[in-house]
Amino acid sequence: MAHTNFFKGIGTPNLIIGKTLLDYALKMSDARSLTFAHFCTGYGHYAKGDFLSAIEIFKKSKEASVDPYYTQVANCFMGFSYCETEQTHEAEKVLLEVTKFAEQFGGKAIGTPGRSLLGVVTILKGDLSRGLKILEETKQEWIRNERKYFIANADYTFGKVYSQLAEGGQNTSFSMVAKNIGFLVRNVPFAAKKAEEYFQAAIQRASEIGAKGLQGRASLDLGHLYEVKGRTDEARKYISEAIQLFEECEADVFLKQAKEALAALG
Repeated sequence: MAHTNFFKGIGTPNLIIGKTLLDYALKMSDARSLTFAHFCTGYGHYAKGDFLSAIEIFKKSKEASVDPYYTQVANCFMGFSYCETEQTHEAEKVLLEVTKFAEQFGGKAIGTPGRSLLGVVTILKGDLSRGLKILEETKQEWIRNERKYFIANADYTFGKVYSQLAEGGQNTSFSMVAKNIGFLVRNVPFAAKKAEEYFQAAIQRASEIGAKGLQGRASLDLGHLYEVKGRTDEARKYISEAIQLFEECEADVFLKQAKEALAALG
């Protein structure tokens, strides 16, 4: 149930499931239940948008794990959370553990997300072209294996990258521009259009599988893109949709962000 809730983007029920498992694990001195209790709680914090709390809980799941595979599952989810908070060094460290494990022992269920997240890390470190290539390769693997949530998430990630390019990249350093000058020349003029298309694709795919949390995040970011481009009515429409989705998911942090974004539109 908790795993399903994670993909749907539901927050609070997973905190309850995590507490139930934690009580059982402590009562029975069951290490595996303890590991899963922390997984479920971490899922809840992540779905709410509280990534710092998610990191701390996934660390606990790793510490509790007596199974090598579940240790790497914890690393993988830490990687997701570190990428969300742009803690590049920490993300790269745990994700390299994940991909090395998957290469040695199998486990594409975590190995492919691990490689995809390393693509995000590569982008955060300033190599846009290489990072996007990694993301595209892993997206094609998910398409072949019909991993629908991750296909939608890949579209959302592409949308985030191109929307930041379209908005001017206020935090872009000279060295990053120099490293990516060819890529930027080819892509910046079309970045807003690409971002819009990727966000729309993510919204559609997420809607089809009931991934309301991801749908809400894509809607919120698409609304922000429209706001930047002066398309206020469309911005209001998508941000309002995001608010409704986050309310349904009890995603408190994301909901607060969306309400603030709508209020800023006036």
